Amino acid sequence: VLYPNHQAMHLHDLADSASKVLPVGLDGLVGMVRNWTFTLFFCMSELWGDVCLGLLFWGLANDTTKLADAPTLYPLFGLGANVAQALAGIVLKAFSGAAGGATAEGTATFGHEIQGLMLVVMVFSVATLVMHAYIDRQAQADHVVRYEKRKQDMLKRAAAAAAAAAAAAAVL
Repeated sequence: VLYPNHQAMHLHDLADSASKVLPVGLDGLVGMVRNWTFTLFFCMSELWGDVCLGLLFWGLANDTTKLADAPTLYPLFGLGANVAQALAGIVLKAFSGAAGGATAEGTATFGHEIQGLMLVVMVFSVATLVMHAYIDRQAQADHVVRYEKRKQDMLKRAAAAAAAAAAAAAVL
């Protein structure tokens, strides 16, 4: 909704009048106000990648990793995050080249680059949701099995304690 209509939504008149009044050092801020849809997009992209996905991942890791396995697995998770950043750079480089949607000069337009990148994000988001649901389902099944085992152990201990109490009462 925002990108196709960005020319109509950008605040060019306000930015032009502000740039006449404000000092030259604030040209960056004026540019952000002028292109507010792009500013909003990139801010939300950074928040999603750094904050939301990080919180979701570490929440899932804490829920599914046993305390005894954490010293082994958490460094591997961190290594995986660094490898993913390197792969993201390769994907960005591939999409910023002369991929589909090239102009007459042979370079891809910004709109086509963003559409391609958003397609990649959507595909990996769906894959992440599927993996999260699978891992969560497996973890819940594991919790149920452990709960049932604990419950049976407690019932056995209670029965053994009752039998011992009955034997002690019979002796008296």
